[in-house]
Amino acid sequence: MELSASGECSCPSGSTRVAGVEGVGADYCVPTDGLAALTTLGVAPSDASSVVFRAVELPAAASAAAATNDAPASITLSTGVVVSNPLAGLAAVSGVTSLPVRYHYPRAATGCLSWRGQASSPRCHALANLCVLALLDPAAAPCILFRLMAASREGARAGWQGWTRSLPLLQYADPAAALGSTALTQEMSFDDTVRAASEDTIRVVLASFALNGTFLGLVPMKRQLAYCGSAAPAAVALSGSTSSRTGVSDFDDPEWTRFGYGITMAVGCNLAGLLRDGSDVNSTVFYEPYFVDVASSLALSKATTDGSGLSGTSAPLSADPPLALYPMPVRIVNYRAADGGTPNADAYSPGAETGDDVLSRRFFLYDRVSGLSTASAAGTPQILRYARRLVLSMRAQDTSRAKLLVPVLTVEYRERRADDVVADTDGLGRDEVEFRVLYEAEQSQYWTAAVVMFAIGQTLAVGFAVLRMFNWNRRSVRTTEEGGLSLIVLGRFLVYLAHGYAHAAFWVAVVLCAYWFAFFKLQARVFALLPEDEPALTQDDYETLAVVLCTALAGQLLRGGELMYEQCTVDVFFVDWEKPRGELASASATVDSDRRSGDAGAGGGGDADADEEEGGSARGGAAGGDAALRSSGARGAASRASAGGAAAAGGGGPGGGRAGKGEKDKTPPVSVWRTLFMANEWSELATERRISVPLTFALLAVVLVSADQQWVATPRPNADDLSPGQVNPALQFAAAVFWFLILVLIQLVWVWAIAERFIEPSATLRFVDLCTVAKISIVLLDERYHGFYLHCDAPYDFADADMSQLVLSLSDEAGTVRAGRGLIGAPPDSGDAQAFELFLPQVWRRTFDSYYTRLDEELAARARQAGAASAAGARGGSGGQRQSALRASVDRDTAVLKHRTANAIARFIKGFVVKDQRAAGLSRVFRERSYLQRFFHTPPDIEAENQTTGQRRSADEGVSVFMLDRELRIETLIFRGVEWDLLLLALLIFSVVQFYTADPVLGAFLAILIDRVFVLVRQEWGRQNLAAKTLVDDRFLI
Repeated sequence: MELSASGECSCPSGSTRVAGVEGVGADYCVPTDGLAALTTLGVAPSDASSVVFRAVELPAAASAAAATNDAPASITLSTGVVVSNPLAGLAAVSGVTSLPVRYHYPRAATGCLSWRGQASSPRCHALANLCVLALLDPAAAPCILFRLMAASREGARAGWQGWTRSLPLLQYADPAAALGSTALTQEMSFDDTVRAASEDTIRVVLASFALNGTFLGLVPMKRQLAYCGSAAPAAVALSGSTSSRTGVSDFDDPEWTRFGYGITMAVGCNLAGLLRDGSDVNSTVFYEPYFVDVASSLALSKATTDGSGLSGTSAPLSADPPLALYPMPVRIVNYRAADGGTPNADAYSPGAETGDDVLSRRFFLYDRVSGLSTASAAGTPQILRYARRLVLSMRAQDTSRAKLLVPVLTVEYRERRADDVVADTDGLGRDEVEFRVLYEAEQSQYWTAAVVMFAIGQTLAVGFAVLRMFNWNRRSVRTTEEGGLSLIVLGRFLVYLAHGYAHAAFWVAVVLCAYWFAFFKLQARVFALLPEDEPALTQDDYETLAVVLCTALAGQLLRGGELMYEQCTVDVFFVDWEKPRGELASASATVDSDRRSGDAGAGGGGDADADEEEGGSARGGAAGGDAALRSSGARGAASRASAGGAAAAGGGGPGGGRAGKGEKDKTPPVSVWRTLFMANEWSELATERRISVPLTFALLAVVLVSADQQWVATPRPNADDLSPGQVNPALQFAAAVFWFLILVLIQLVWVWAIAERFIEPSATLRFVDLCTVAKISIVLLDERYHGFYLHCDAPYDFADADMSQLVLSLSDEAGTVRAGRGLIGAPPDSGDAQAFELFLPQVWRRTFDSYYTRLDEELAARARQAGAASAAGARGGSGGQRQSALRASVDRDTAVLKHRTANAIARFIKGFVVKDQRAAGLSRVFRERSYLQRFFHTPPDIEAENQTTGQRRSADEGVSVFMLDRELRIETLIFRGVEWDLLLLALLIFSVVQFYTADPVLGAFLAILIDRVFVLVRQEWGRQNLAAKTLVDDRFLI
């Protein structure tokens, strides 16, 4: 400008004056022909100052009436996956006239349009800055003009299309080529001290420019992206679901510069501080990122920038050898295409199509320029725009995981009205600014292997389910009708499938996650990079892990329900081998005792006592049961079995072997306390386990939290680095399973190698010993034709004895003075085997059920009689005393019926166990499991056994197989035998909770809590079942 004679400033001839803006700049002159050229090109200054904001967050009260930005709510990826649009639901504000843009545009546009060498370079950079302020809007005047000049000027810098020598590179002509470029030659490693000629540090430098295009220099990128820290005195760094207070100084030497360190830093930002940062609008800084390729042969010697590229003589960075700088693309999520599309909105989606992305070279952190209008308060913009999310993505080359493609910086902006920020309306005065570093690699081979492993696992699961169905069918089907397809059979098969799926899916997940842990955390060389973890989306690789864990948990929950049902509906019966001892003082006392026991005296023949005197209680019980079965004579085998049961029910005394009433009058009843004691011991044994779930998960939480082992799951390629950070789901699962297995293994080694060898035997063996001392055998039927038998008839005469007699009897047994504990008739090589697995014929089961059926009928009849009597008493007005007496009589009769039925069942079982009752259609054989049967748990073929023994398979006859249970498979009826299923259920609960909350303590608490629920259900339901099946009054079960 020139000073006129009047003392006023004026523009020379051929120039036009542009008025200054207070707080932005003074008046200046531009060539008039330049302005005319802009008008001709359709990018006149009057068209450049209008700004549209399309990502405005408004208070709830104002959002309903505001215009939306028309962004679609969701985006469909090329893979068919639908993801949410981060720009959806935001408001659009148009008609804002930006004073700084109006001021800077004429000089920048005319200066760059009339290029006059390097002196015009700042004008071109200023024009590029104004286009970036418009977020590369194709309809914005600065962007239109820049594209026109880039298309018309010749020459390309370093062979780059779209980067002419007279213009800065603003927008990539071929985004796909830029993203897939393998120009970087530097080999990376996780530890360059171990791997020679490698780098373990990511180096990025930023070329910075002022709003007016002035080059400000090159600086290493460290804490610049934590821009909000200076304005927010109480920054909050978030990692996963945990938070901790931190200062800005923590970013001075950021860990993200270590190769492989994928991190997330979220800083609480006081947006009002950005509005009042104490600087003028011209201080807004624009950045161009460059990646430092140390190994590149195109290293720049003492390089700097001259405004159009990187060349020159001064040294902004000291390095030896000189550094080569490679331009990094910038992806602005908010970019809107001419048709209104948002091609960059899927930037966070793993595997999203990048061919349609629009890539730039320049970005800013916050913008107080675009919103400064005539309607704004002095020095305060009407609308504030700021970078809410910055993601630095680094992807490995397909041919080498140790080399990178060109990194990409993704920036997402948000906008808020200044009034809402200052007033903090609806919390709009603060926001969370996030900076992430992501590492990506081609995972197709990994996922191919994962699919193959999963397919193999599920094939094994299906085979496992088919095998279980085959075994169940062989155990549970005796007739054609029972073998038909039904909903129950189909449901059982689905439960078996779910059980197999849960185990297979769990171990496949363990193997796949262990792969990442071993080849990412424990290596110095780059073998693998973790899949991208994008918590804001639901379609990343880790969602697959979540689906696998959740479905495995669902399958294991079904297995848990199956276990509860099977164990709590087992038919249990206690057989007392104790003989009566002594004689009653008088016949009257005996008769009164018989009346209390409900013994009608209609038993079998008198040979029972003779058998007892010759062979002891076992043979006496056999004779009594055999006599009862023989008493039906010429009737059919089924009728004989039922009649035998009826005879036993009618005449069975406590001793089980005496038939005549006169002889019963001479003996007292046997005490029931040993049976009650064993029933309570069995109830306690039901939830006994080797591994303590509360202890295991409490220690697991201590190890992960107190010992900081949870931080071994951070995405840092160093297992020794336990500093807090974001937790990777795959590493988290692998670490938790590793420590869980260690804790379980320690307990197993302790129990197996020390506790049960040198301290005391297992709880099951101690229970068997106690039952033997008490002379109480147990029959347990978990299925209709399958179960277990514990033969616990001690070789001495009486269990109702004082301590000295018991000790003497045990001493005699230990010194081989007495016979062993084994079952009579068992193979000689079975030793003192007391546990047998039973495979029963239909006739046996029908006979066994007949006792309970008759009991139910009699109890129902008594209940009807009692109801009628109660109604009659009520009509007669007899009062409450008679009602109480009636209830007492009903309870007494019920106890008598149960006692009589229990004695009859005991006689039947004794006869079945001790003698081969072919005459009654109940033959038996003893078998040893083959190796294949032990491995596959395959039951014997009952039809083959029928043919071997010559027994006709029919409804009235059949062979019973006593399989020696050397492996104590009887433990499958208690928690001890299904321990791994319960542990896996608890572990899956822990893993799922930890996956979604990253909180090991909460996961351990819920795992312990749900396991405790299973224990309580097993105890209570099992106690009720025990009372119903053993015919023991539940008031004696504690």
